[in-house]
Amino acid sequence: MDVNGDMIFKGKNKYPQGFYFIYHANKIYFEFIMDADQHFNMEMDTVDYVNSIKIKGSEENTVLINYQRFITSQGKIARSIQDNLKKTKNKDSIKILTEKLTKINNEVKSYMDQVINNPPSSFISKFIKATQEVETPEAPVLPDGKKDSLFSFYYYKNHFFDNFDLKDGRMLYTPLFQPKIKQYLENLTSPIPDSLSVASDYLIEKSRESTEMFKYMVYWLTYHYESSKVMGHDAIFVHLVKKYYATHQAYWVDSTQLEKIVQRALTLEPILIGKKAPPIAMMDSVNKPMTLYGIKGKYTVLVFWMKTVDIVRRKSPN
Repeated sequence: MDVNGDMIFKGKNKYPQGFYFIYHANKIYFEFIMDADQHFNMEMDTVDYVNSIKIKGSEENTVLINYQRFITSQGKIARSIQDNLKKTKNKDSIKILTEKLTKINNEVKSYMDQVINNPPSSFISKFIKATQEVETPEAPVLPDGKKDSLFSFYYYKNHFFDNFDLKDGRMLYTPLFQPKIKQYLENLTSPIPDSLSVASDYLIEKSRESTEMFKYMVYWLTYHYESSKVMGHDAIFVHLVKKYYATHQAYWVDSTQLEKIVQRALTLEPILIGKKAPPIAMMDSVNKPMTLYGIKGKYTVLVFWMKTVDIVRRKSPN
């Protein structure tokens, strides 16, 4: 950046497509889209970049900034109406203000739909769509006349990624990706290894069509569960290694590292929670041979302890 505030980014290779931020002095000045073309110009006042920015050569960034301006202006109006709603107790005023708020919400939704559908394959369209929550239909009525209380949860989970395209590698470079994956695993999946293993496979298979997304998903899930402090999560790590690393699907890992990862999983597998303990054979208190499975009883408790030895450092006579 020169003394006039001009910044030039250039290089031989293209940047990965997605969302980027310009940082300066630990402050986010503005965000923008790195699209397919990557030859564009932006000019703005950092005091208020949304309203001052001028873009040349990038249709997606033009759509983005227009969207931000619209959402910002509608948000200000909506907050003003909400403040008035809190202050008034008049029923007629409440009705009028509520109708105004509904109108604004409908206008915002209509604007978002317009961005999403024009054209639907553009990055900005997919990003705006990914910000929308899945709309859950009304729960069906069961034979006993009651509504299915579990319908909403399972519908929401099964359609959680309807608006988020896991096959599009550009979605990796957004602030939405990591929270979305964590929400699916932590809030929508039963916190047991078997369920989390199935959920991990689901995420990986959904992302397989995108090379970058598939690589990241396999890597992140494997690392996440290997380094987890939650008891039992090592079983998920073992599952992922056996399914994707031992079968050479993680082709980006070199042979030396691959051997270490697979060996780590094979070492952990026999001692996972739920596995049958090895047939330990030791001497009992009267020096009689005893095997673990030779003990007949409803429960067998194994106590492991380490004997400590005090070492006294003696001063050398020399």
